[in-house]
Amino acid sequence: MLKPYTRRTFFKQSLVCSFKRWNSKVEISGISSAKISAEGNEETETLSASTPTSTPNASTAPDLPCENDVSTLTDLPWEEPEVKDKLFPETNNRVKESSVNELILAPMKKKSSPIQKLQPRKRNVKSASDINIQIERDFKNLMQFKYNVTPDDFFANIDDLKPSSNIVTIKQLGELAQTLDKSFRVKQLKSYIFERAPEITIRKSDTKKKLINKLISEHWDLKVTLDPTEDLISEITIDISNSRDLFLLLSHKGFLPQHWSLIGAQLSLSKSRHELVVRGSSNIVNFVQASWNDLLNNVSTDTLELYDVKRFYKSINKTLDLDLIQKEFSVYFDKITYDSDSEKYMLSAIKNSLISKVKIEILKATEYRVGSSAVVIDELIERAKKTDKEMLVRMEIWDDSLPWYVRPENCFRYAMSKKRKSESLLSDESMVVKILSEEVQDLKAEVEEAKEKFEYNYIQSGIRDEVKINRDEDYDKNFFKIKEGSVVSEVELDATSIQKELLSIPEVKVEGKLVLDNTISVKLGKLLYSKEDDSASHFNSNIPEFIRRIGKLELMDKGSSLFGSSGGILNRFSKQIHIKLIPNGFWDNKFDKFTKFPSIDILVDYRDNRLEVNNFSAFVSEVERNVDVAIPTLELDLRFQNSINSMLVYNKDQWILNGRSEAEFQDTNGDKEENDVTRNKKQINMFISQIARKNLDSRSTAGLRGMIHQFKYKPYTFIINGEPIKYSAVSVDFVKSIELEHEGLPVSLELKDDGEHQRVEVSMLKEENATMDSFVQSSISLSQFLCK
Repeated sequence: MLKPYTRRTFFKQSLVCSFKRWNSKVEISGISSAKISAEGNEETETLSASTPTSTPNASTAPDLPCENDVSTLTDLPWEEPEVKDKLFPETNNRVKESSVNELILAPMKKKSSPIQKLQPRKRNVKSASDINIQIERDFKNLMQFKYNVTPDDFFANIDDLKPSSNIVTIKQLGELAQTLDKSFRVKQLKSYIFERAPEITIRKSDTKKKLINKLISEHWDLKVTLDPTEDLISEITIDISNSRDLFLLLSHKGFLPQHWSLIGAQLSLSKSRHELVVRGSSNIVNFVQASWNDLLNNVSTDTLELYDVKRFYKSINKTLDLDLIQKEFSVYFDKITYDSDSEKYMLSAIKNSLISKVKIEILKATEYRVGSSAVVIDELIERAKKTDKEMLVRMEIWDDSLPWYVRPENCFRYAMSKKRKSESLLSDESMVVKILSEEVQDLKAEVEEAKEKFEYNYIQSGIRDEVKINRDEDYDKNFFKIKEGSVVSEVELDATSIQKELLSIPEVKVEGKLVLDNTISVKLGKLLYSKEDDSASHFNSNIPEFIRRIGKLELMDKGSSLFGSSGGILNRFSKQIHIKLIPNGFWDNKFDKFTKFPSIDILVDYRDNRLEVNNFSAFVSEVERNVDVAIPTLELDLRFQNSINSMLVYNKDQWILNGRSEAEFQDTNGDKEENDVTRNKKQINMFISQIARKNLDSRSTAGLRGMIHQFKYKPYTFIINGEPIKYSAVSVDFVKSIELEHEGLPVSLELKDDGEHQRVEVSMLKEENATMDSFVQSSISLSQFLCK
């Protein structure tokens, strides 16, 4: 007979369940059998159960036999058939003897209501007397740690902090400095240094950190290692008391010290700038010392006489600024003679190429070319100073492409501030209210008549009657007062004076030369003035901000098109390498050659990303006259130029095409295969061939720079009047040009790239049948067109 299920039985079964789960034994009562069988690809599961409790008909039901023990449920292929508790073996028997009627449950977690969590906890509130007693007890406990510290005590404490080894890591050094900073006061550190380290000098301005650093470095003499392998940091001192050594050390924007720092060297320069302290591992310090010695042993030097150069600078109203040259080109100038008729300098640099370059830059800064002259017409500026001085302003110019000797911070351009075309009178409230009321009345009348007008003609004509037009004009005049003369007036230039200045050039000897016809052109740019003496200093022809407007001009060749047959855009730009050469006045210390022989321009064609070896032109600048006109009312100034060139290299056909006779050609060049023209042609052809063999691709920045570098630093020797002259390149540009048209005149757009900067230049050519007045007006109209 089954026992009745009571609350006491449930409690006993719960305890048994908890105990069995703690012993990692799972057993379920009431389940008679569980089978897991697998046949082929099918799995079947049979679960039979018998209820332990009795029902009204339970006595008639037979007892179902238990086929398997519960322990067989764990007999799976990946599990052990039976697990026994080794720590408590007696529990194994208890599990086997457990009754089938026992129900095993999981341990129950005590539940808590969220309301209980919100209830405030009870705190033991002590009385004031208890608190006072506690504080007094704590104070008495702390009194036992209070005692008078003598100097010997904290002296000993500081000595205990000294590391046993004088080699420490950076981390140990930081911890030591931090411990000294937190444990001792400034007075204690000073008294310790005064008693134990008399070699250290103490100043009133010394802070705690300075005292700690002196104590660690000077008294304890601790060495720092970069890594725990005890690679001792070495220290050397480089003497740079010589101004030249200091200049070489800091030249090239401090390239050498930066390189040393990258490899791990710690550098510090004394306040006197006479010593450089280098710290690091032994390998790093040895490398720094070796590289510095190698630099001093291989410094390139040269002597240069600048007496004639300074005199020439003075004659053209310019100053040779050696400090600026040293800064720009990293070449040190050391004066070695102080005679009245000699100024010799010793030039020192890391590379010999820098000395050669600085010599050419000194000549380039003169902006002098044999036969070249310039004049400035600033009548418009003088007129503006008298009539409208308040509107004349000085505009600062910033352009990276300016040469090194033109400093933007010292230059400006004269310009007129723009005036407003109209001025509103909204401040006159009475007039505004009156006009607005009249407009409202007119609108109401139009609304009332709108229905009749629509019925009469539903399509309103776009032509207004004359009455309405007059009414609108009166309304505009009343509402806006147009200031007469506020719009910028037309620029008036004296073409006669400009032509007179252009034609004031010396005669050119044509004997033995193939002289070309004179060419008159105008170039747009900005005329810069110097802030120091208020004189015109430089004409900047770079105008990249106006290139968006020039695209609206048409091509000069009307038969050509910008688009191909398939719709693609054709590249109508011609490409050339433009080389400007001047005689090297420092060659053999003969500066008079620079002021005697003319300059040379070489143009080399460039097609399909390669140099055309046989397609080049070489010109000699015989005469060049520049007339700069300042126009403050516009954003651009004008430079008119009249130039006469002769060909350095030519052939018989070119001689005859220019109107010269064949007999004259024979008299000039003779029948010899070798003459001045053929020698110069071979010289240029050889240079171009050497560079063309390297197959430098100008489409990449590196290839373009390499090509320009090759052309710029080649030694050029040409025969002029039977005498070999050394020439040097002052500029090499990769030029892309296209010919456009404005008012029937050819306009040239040139995009120049010198490897470092890109410039945009616009010029216009005067045709033979055009008058000077029309050419000047066309130049002004082109400038106005670009400035819109």
